[in-house]
Amino acid sequence: MPGKMPRNQEGQKPTSSSKETKKRLEEKANAQKGGSNKRRTEEKARRA
Repeated sequence: MPGKMPRNQEGQKPTSSSKETKKRLEEKANAQKGGSNKRRTEEKARRA
């Protein structure tokens, strides 16, 4: 698999900055319906 870019579950390329990581995590938290998952994702965004 040399030369292949890893992808996430949505098929996106890896983030290149912490700002982009935080943005993706916030988008994910907004889309989640379950309270526990949403809180965990929001916590990850705060730490990013």
